[in-house]
Amino acid sequence: MARRLYIKDLVREGERFDEVFLLAEKELKAARTGKMFIRGSLQDRTGQATMMIWEATEKFYEALPRGGFVRTKGRVELYQGRPQLVIEACIPVDEKDVTISEFLPATQHDIGQMEAELREIMATMAEGPVRSLAQAFLDDKELMAAFRRSPAAKTFHHAYIGGLLEHTLGIMRVAQKILPLYPLLNGDLLLLGVFLHDIGKTAELSCDREFAYTDAGQLVGHLVMGVGMVQDKVRQLRAGGCDVPDAVVQQVEHMILAHHGQYEFGSPKLPMTAEALALHFLDNLDAKLVAFAQAVDNHPVDGDAWTSRQYMFDNQMLFRGAADDRKRSSVPESANEQDNGAGDARPPRKGGLE
Repeated sequence: MARRLYIKDLVREGERFDEVFLLAEKELKAARTGKMFIRGSLQDRTGQATMMIWEATEKFYEALPRGGFVRTKGRVELYQGRPQLVIEACIPVDEKDVTISEFLPATQHDIGQMEAELREIMATMAEGPVRSLAQAFLDDKELMAAFRRSPAAKTFHHAYIGGLLEHTLGIMRVAQKILPLYPLLNGDLLLLGVFLHDIGKTAELSCDREFAYTDAGQLVGHLVMGVGMVQDKVRQLRAGGCDVPDAVVQQVEHMILAHHGQYEFGSPKLPMTAEALALHFLDNLDAKLVAFAQAVDNHPVDGDAWTSRQYMFDNQMLFRGAADDRKRSSVPESANEQDNGAGDARPPRKGGLE
């Protein structure tokens, strides 16, 4: 039986494939010539790739099941340094004929071990309302099941099963390291903020067959949803006789609402407490470094010193590091400029649609 080709394997120009993928996105568009084409994304457990179907029809487009499975035949082309899959034939595949786990990316770490470490860290909190609020979430079996499974994002960082847990634990580890360096930080409050900052993503994102926004996720968003979850737990605690001061609740809510750090990134409030400020930078650090590592690892050409342009990094190329005898001085001084007008030393990039 032939070895399955995964998205991560389809990186060489001209390589042919005949495989089943999940159709994550599809869009019918018109070219300058007036002919219709379909642009979309195909997905398996190793990642996503752009899909192009030229000379399409509206009837054919409607027959393709977005969020469903398709058998595709085609070839790999490189566009702006990244592989895209040009589809020559495509038919729907019944869900009962596939193993769904083959099509959802998942963390490379043990989910049970990560959750156990997170619980150990939270157990270091002193007795009091902050720990009680944390425990109310930890004791919610249905919520924690969703927390273990959820991705941290749809595409940009930790976009895989277990990604939310991995991202949260990554921030907690760094938070523990910096707490001795900054005595003004309330350690328990910061750890609680780290734990809950993205808790709303358990309801914002769905991950049954694909990573997508729920209706509530689109309309409300995980910041507001997270605050709502905190308020629900506080009401339950107070009904049970546990005193959770308003000052604690407001600071936790503020950390959730402000952790994106800027209005244009979706935060309705800017960080105004030391813990909220620390959380914002720790969250950004973990998300950006993991996304950086993924961009470097997923770049299709091993010999390239630079990745293709990355949307999450202001559309800049990222330096992948010197390999073997290649030195930093052999690449352009700026990732956005050619070296002294001598031309780009990297392999030429094939033209594409845009």
